[in-house]
Amino acid sequence: MSFELPVSVQAAPAGTNVKLWVYNPADKKTKAGSPGVYLQISGGEWKFYPGNADGSFYANLVSGSYLFDIVEPNPTQYVRKRYSASVNSSGVLSISGMRPNSAGFFTVTVDLPQSASTNKFVPTTQCQLLDQTNNLQMQVGFPKAPGRLPSFGTIKALIVPVDFADVVGQRPPAEEFTPMTDGMNEFYYKMSGNKVKFDYQVLKNWVRMPVSSTFHKLGVWGQGDAWAYWKLAVETADPLVDYSQFDVVYVLSPR
Repeated sequence: MSFELPVSVQAAPAGTNVKLWVYNPADKKTKAGSPGVYLQISGGEWKFYPGNADGSFYANLVSGSYLFDIVEPNPTQYVRKRYSASVNSSGVLSISGMRPNSAGFFTVTVDLPQSASTNKFVPTTQCQLLDQTNNLQMQVGFPKAPGRLPSFGTIKALIVPVDFADVVGQRPPAEEFTPMTDGMNEFYYKMSGNKVKFDYQVLKNWVRMPVSSTFHKLGVWGQGDAWAYWKLAVETADPLVDYSQFDVVYVLSPR
């Protein structure tokens, strides 16, 4: 639940359906000072929209799935934070894992970097990757960026098996995917020097997607919308799963 704003902010313009307040992660009673938000509608380009000096951010978005990147006010003190959101056909905004406060605001923030005291990396040569990245698709630099899977221990992973009316799963999901999960676990266990294990769980039955197998155009170069596909699969399986019990969720379809 988003908390009630501790400060007064300028009124939202008419027609606004996005109301955010960006707070300081070190002190929720103060604004973060973020310059604005990068928005991307599913399958579209990233666009920057400036925020207001009081920490508020307003927009009027069309229906669709979005990614919001809350821009850090100072890259040496903060880390950019990403939220997934959607606007329904009635123009109502929802942000994954959040609810608005009584005034309709979502209180969002940026991240604090990992504490230097937790960094145990000791360089043995001058060849180092010092520039930690926040790119969700890759990892370089030390220390590890927040939100990454751990580099040791047991990782609890869920396989959500999905099929479609035009591509129906023929075998039980566990039979279909266990050879793959066993191989992946063995690979990461060996590559990590016996430090990482994956505890895979596969849903017993196929989860039928409410769209055709070609709806998200995953096989079309430059047009596929993998994020929307994954999000729809997770939402479709939501009544069957307590996602809080897992570190990572994979969506797999019949081979």
